[in-house]
Amino acid sequence: MNPYRRILLIMTEAQANAALFRAMALAAASGAALQVLGIHEPGELRLRHELQATPLPSVSFVHFSTELKALLDEQPARGARPGFEAVETANPRDLVPACIARYAPDLVIKGCPDCSLIDQLARTSLDQVLLHASEVPLMFVPANAPAMPANVLVAVDVSQPSPLNDALVVAGQQL
Repeated sequence: MNPYRRILLIMTEAQANAALFRAMALAAASGAALQVLGIHEPGELRLRHELQATPLPSVSFVHFSTELKALLDEQPARGARPGFEAVETANPRDLVPACIARYAPDLVIKGCPDCSLIDQLARTSLDQVLLHASEVPLMFVPANAPAMPANVLVAVDVSQPSPLNDALVVAGQQL
């Protein structure tokens, strides 16, 4: 039995990275469907009345979405083409849990820069949201990681037994 049926890749930049290659390789190896969720946090300041009205996509979001779609289209086919959605949000805390629930993935993958996980969490609210909101296994992929891992480290909180801990250990063993 394949460990994954649905993989969700979260991308915040429209460039090829190790997380994209890992997600595509795992999806191909397990026969899983891959869904790519592009999350764009606008850098532009918005006026209070603009936030209350139905927001129009920013120019930077349109560029981000177009570039990310083109990046996915140019990747070599390894099975089914990944699904794609791009969203713009100033507050990922409100959006990410709903997206994870809607896609119901078996694994969530996100890239991280070459720094410690603690430094990464201090820099981005999206990673904090993922750690607190995701009830499925979450894989942060360093920038220099190979497409398929040779070793897998699974970290669980043994002070509070839970089905998630068991699922993480089983998923790690299957990898």
